Amino acid sequence: MPRFHSFDFGWVVSLERFSGATFDRLFTAAQSRALDRLAIERHGIPGIVLMKRAGRAAWSTLQQRWPNVDLISVVCGRGNNAGDGYIVAGCARASRTGVQLIQLGSAAALTGDAALARDWAVALGVTVVEVADSAPAFDIEGAVIVDALMGTGASGDVRPGFARAIEQINAATKPVLALDIPSGLCADTGRVLGRTVQADVTVTFIGVKRGLVTGSGPDHTGDIVLDTLGVPEDCHRDIGGIEALQWHRLRHLIPRRAATAYKHQSGHVLIVGGDSGMGGAAAMAGEA
Repeated sequence: MPRFHSFDFGWVVSLERFSGATFDRLFTAAQSRALDRLAIERHGIPGIVLMKRAGRAAWSTLQQRWPNVDLISVVCGRGNNAGDGYIVAGCARASRTGVQLIQLGSAAALTGDAALARDWAVALGVTVVEVADSAPAFDIEGAVIVDALMGTGASGDVRPGFARAIEQINAATKPVLALDIPSGLCADTGRVLGRTVQADVTVTFIGVKRGLVTGSGPDHTGDIVLDTLGVPEDCHRDIGGIEALQWHRLRHLIPRRAATAYKHQSGHVLIVGGDSGMGGAAAMAGEA
């Protein structure tokens, strides 16, 4: 059955694969960045604090889903998604779990909060293995893979080097935990951007991205865990997003039908559809 249905006033979302914080809004990539900015500027939460909260939330989820794992592989790209990956690696190292951290390109190229996360993880003893980002080749040694390649900012087709890395992650046939969104999935539409990581669990941060529940998103995210990272509700309210109309909240709007009811007591539905030779959908809707 479909996991969601679109309406002009929002999305009806199935909760069967969600856990963690409750939610009632879906956000685009731009709105997600605005949520980050509000948390930093309005509430004074430093970006590195949010990043550490994200990494620790992901590490906690990994431990719950795959307890007693001895070695994890964290595959990092650039930007804040990579920074989240370094925090996960540092948390694993602090917990005496083995870490293989694969960095596409130079770790020295990371800037801002991602660079702070890199330094924090390295100080804890995480070893960084750099591979060429133009044609990466690596062996995945961990029992669980953490996807920290690409975040919500991706929109065009994945570049060849990153596409190759995604192929290697998927070919490893090992459990994958994606950070915020599976790499190569459009955060706004759920479109596959050429290549997409096939995740078993996606830990998404602050708010649920539209692409996780639309388009091809549900085919690639696995189970979804939301952690709001302690961002106050007023940020979500001011950014807006689109309402997630969860079925358990809508169920009461449908009145209970008496066992003796017949069709003329239940209202009427107008079905408009079909064309010459194309009436199947309208016929099936009428039968339903």
